[in-house]
Amino acid sequence: MKQQLQQYECKQLEQLIKNCEQLNFTNLFQIQQLTLSLNTDQNVFVQAPCGSGKTFAALLPFLLKQEPQIVIYLCTSLNLCKQVSSLIEQLTAGIPFFQQHSDFRLIQKPVPTNKSHFIVATPHQLQLFLKQNLIYIQTKTTLIIDEADHQIQNNQVLFNDLFMNLVQRQNLNFNLNNSAYSILQSVNAQKLNYFFMSATLRARESIFNNLNLMPGQLVQIDSMKQNYKSMLIHTHEYFKAFYMMVKMQTIQLPAVVFFEDYQMLSNICLDLLKIQQEETFTINVLMDKWNPMQSGFLNVNQEIADGQLVLTTDESARGLDYPILKSAVSIGKTSEEILQHRLGRAGRGDNEGFGFVLGQERKLANVLSQIGGIQIFQNFDQFLTENPCENQNETEAHVARYIEWKKTVKEEETGLYELIQGANQ
Repeated sequence: MKQQLQQYECKQLEQLIKNCEQLNFTNLFQIQQLTLSLNTDQNVFVQAPCGSGKTFAALLPFLLKQEPQIVIYLCTSLNLCKQVSSLIEQLTAGIPFFQQHSDFRLIQKPVPTNKSHFIVATPHQLQLFLKQNLIYIQTKTTLIIDEADHQIQNNQVLFNDLFMNLVQRQNLNFNLNNSAYSILQSVNAQKLNYFFMSATLRARESIFNNLNLMPGQLVQIDSMKQNYKSMLIHTHEYFKAFYMMVKMQTIQLPAVVFFEDYQMLSNICLDLLKIQQEETFTINVLMDKWNPMQSGFLNVNQEIADGQLVLTTDESARGLDYPILKSAVSIGKTSEEILQHRLGRAGRGDNEGFGFVLGQERKLANVLSQIGGIQIFQNFDQFLTENPCENQNETEAHVARYIEWKKTVKEEETGLYELIQGANQ
């Protein structure tokens, strides 16, 4: 009997491998190898760059560990939930050990031996179910919270209520005078564990410190490749100076520019619309409020060609690929750490095998919307002549001082704002 069971499990593993091959998971990022040995009886905190395969890594331990359990994947994005649900369906095809459901009532029933059930939902759906149904968790359950820091920070009331409900459903002594955060450490007693994932987990570490969770395992993978130049600019008032930096190749293309918010990006776009296009320089704008991002998988994958400058916001750029990126500029409050993780995919798909390849269905031609009628003027004087402003001479002098300064210093991290402030003193 034991030998027959081992043979059966071997066939399931072979089927899982075939499913991965059909998805073209040929090169697995380092994080997948690390999470195979993770003890899923503890809380797990995973920080790794966008595109490193955190979601796949979170599912792998449960796909390889055949035991009665329930895995609930939570994400506020309905689109992402649909994509993850599709991924689970493809990974578990032909494997009776693993089943996907949409009924939360599974958590109150003992599941069959060696049966893993996956539920994909939004926090709102789980919260609503717990409010409408008085049930208690009877089966080992793991909550995978994707983009955890981003979700919790932007939905604090929702998650506070959700965590409080989960504490109650553990059938433990519950004191309404305590906050949900302060008693979450008791949630992990036996049946409920968390798997928090994000590319910027440590940047918002205080969010998780406030949860007072039981000690868990931290897996932190830094960017595999950081061969790009980065620069922080703390104001959007110097677009013309920034434009000249690109023209003079002090910022090498292809490059991506992160703006603090949509309003700042819109202000810059108004300036861009005054400029026309030439063949050697292309400006793209990625802004999900204008063009909703669509994807055949978890994240949007768009290869950026030579000579392109992509303008976007920090949040719009979550999960984008930058295979041949040479430069990055942050305008606003985006931190250097967040900037690095946003660019964690740089170099992905090259001969060094970083990341995994998912095939052509992930390459979406309509993700980056073109701004029509963009031209780079032959010189800065021509630009100023055709785009008059009150401080033409001052702006031109700033650019000249910056270019001269760049010839004499090696420090790349100094912001343009500090440079101009120093020049005015």
